[in-house]
Amino acid sequence: MLIKNKTTRSNKFIEKPRVLIADSNSEFRNQCVQSLRRQDIEVVAEASDGQEAFSKMARNKPNVVISDLYLGKIDGVSLIKTAKKQMPDDFPAFIMLTSYASEDHFEECCEAGAAYCML
Repeated sequence: MLIKNKTTRSNKFIEKPRVLIADSNSEFRNQCVQSLRRQDIEVVAEASDGQEAFSKMARNKPNVVISDLYLGKIDGVSLIKTAKKQMPDDFPAFIMLTSYASEDHFEECCEAGAAYCML
């Protein structure tokens, strides 16, 4: 299932993607990095939890974040809200992933500012 947030600005992807991947599963992160790099997409950082993800977002300024909804220390929704509040000029497009969630979780992500949510 893919849910696109209709309120997200479409011009986010005009510039070349600079991606941060946040997921507690290192094997999944590695597969994402390899797949993106094969497509000539720059991966600027990886993070295993929400706190690390925010720190690396502030430092590396990605324009896209691919994140699991369920992260340690700071969950995906809180990560979006924190980034929106503390990095308004550098707020990236968020693509939220999860293997299990309800439609309510996806709605919460979209309301927080996620561009896409995928199950």
